[in-house]
Amino acid sequence: MAKPTRERTRDAFKDHIARGLHLIHDREKSHKVLAEELELSEERYDAREIEKLPDKKNPLAPINRQCFMLKDFLNAHPGFNRKDLQGFLNLFCFMQNPPHDKLEKVEMLLRAIVYSQKTLKYRDAWK
Repeated sequence: MAKPTRERTRDAFKDHIARGLHLIHDREKSHKVLAEELELSEERYDAREIEKLPDKKNPLAPINRQCFMLKDFLNAHPGFNRKDLQGFLNLFCFMQNPPHDKLEKVEMLLRAIVYSQKTLKYRDAWK
C-alpha cells in the first residue's frame, strides 16, 4: 500500500526471481536493488509517460493485466488463510501459463497427481 523501500523489495522478491533474468518495470527506485543484486537486465519505462498512452500502446499493459487478474483471482477466494498464499499463487501461475489447451492442462495436472510421491492420510486432511 505504501511506497516500497529497497529493503522490503529485496526481501519480498529475492527468493522468487532467478539470477540473470530480464526485469520489465516502471522505474520504481526500489527495483534497482533487484537489478543490481540479482544481475538482471532491465527494461524501464517512465510511469508518468506511459500512463498517457492508450492500453494498446502501453508496454506495461500485459503486466498490468496479469496484476489485475491475480487480484481478481485472490478476491474470488476471500476466506483463504495467508499461510496458504503460496499455494494460491502456484495455482494462478499454473492456470496462466502454457499449455493453453485445457485438455493438455488437465492431463498435466492428473499426471502430477498420479505420479506424486506424497501421501495424505485421511486423518491429516481433517485436522
